[in-house]
Amino acid sequence: MIRQTLVVIFLALLAAVSRAQSREFHELTLRDGRTLRYALVLPDGFDAARPYPLLIALPPGNEDERMVEEGLRRYWEAQARQRGWAVLSPAAPAGRSLSSLDSSEVLALMKAARERVKIRDRKAHLAGVSNGGRAAFEMAAARPEQFASLVVLPGVPRTIETFEYDRLRALRVWMFVGERDEGWLANSRAVHAKLLAAGVQADLRVRPGEGHVLSVAPSALFDLLEEAAAAGQTPHASEAEKAAEVQAALDDFHDAASKADEARYFGHFAPGAVFLGTDITERWTAEEFRAWARPYFQRGTAWTYTPLKRRVYLSPGGDTAWFDETLENARLGECRGSGVLVLRDGVWRLTQYHLVLPVPNEIADEVVQRTKELREEKGAR
Repeated sequence: MIRQTLVVIFLALLAAVSRAQSREFHELTLRDGRTLRYALVLPDGFDAARPYPLLIALPPGNEDERMVEEGLRRYWEAQARQRGWAVLSPAAPAGRSLSSLDSSEVLALMKAARERVKIRDRKAHLAGVSNGGRAAFEMAAARPEQFASLVVLPGVPRTIETFEYDRLRALRVWMFVGERDEGWLANSRAVHAKLLAAGVQADLRVRPGEGHVLSVAPSALFDLLEEAAAAGQTPHASEAEKAAEVQAALDDFHDAASKADEARYFGHFAPGAVFLGTDITERWTAEEFRAWARPYFQRGTAWTYTPLKRRVYLSPGGDTAWFDETLENARLGECRGSGVLVLRDGVWRLTQYHLVLPVPNEIADEVVQRTKELREEKGAR
């Protein structure tokens, strides 16, 4: 009997070692040329043709590959394999933290994930431990349309007072922290209060008697993740949910320009997109528009158009949206924008944006006449 038990234990250990040795770290090149490496855990019986729920798991400590392995071992791998989840866990690139990834780099990571796993319900779930928890907040705010839920053990934003909590309104958030982890406990309570004030559905769970390293059962964590997955597991998102995603994409588009974030701004355009400006000559492809606009982004100011009101309409199939919006600009006053977005790989992207300066009817004749004169002057030169 003892001999049989030892054989069973040996075979179990051999299987565990085999799994660890078979795991590969894949690579992704970031905008600054650095390499981000990530481990990918696939569920037992993985079938590349089937969609699976995906967890992006950010590691603790210095966020290196050793910490990736530790995070997977402690919390994510075993339950993911059993329950049919895929887990992607990135290590921080050399000289950077995961918190420093910008929105375009987060999107690149999600694109890499989609190349290897068909993601169920279009959105991934996000989790982070300690420093990984900090990074998880930043990543969720950078690309909220990519994620359905956020779990931190513990985790708070890098800058608690200035973090944009309202960007997480579409996510289900769970925060864990140890009762004896005093600094993190106080900050977690402050963040939780700010999340609730911003209209985010968030739970704070204080672990009695525990410090910074938490002993939350992996099965309990996956129960929460599956609760969030089940909430979004309808064959198609509702029209209201899709309209909200379009609203969020357009808000982020304008926010990126106001903050001179070139990568984030132009990341909202689909391949082949067209931008129509206020002048009759301003019809650009996204690539032409980006080349023209680059000096404005490089000077750090770009432009600010604040949305005042907007109407969004969806096609019957729910994969195309069009909109019109009223915008406020300090120099031009009220403007109008309109355009079309398409849903591609779970992300709404602009195929056309048209910015115009509305002309009051009372001065339309005057504007038309002045426009004719300008054209004649240009033609005479």
